[in-house]
Amino acid sequence: VLGNKYQSKLLEIIDA
Repeated sequence: VLGNKYQSKLLEIIDA
């Protein structure tokens, strides 16, 4: 999945 890294980063920012 190419968006895996992007999703991980977005999740981290949203979870912040």
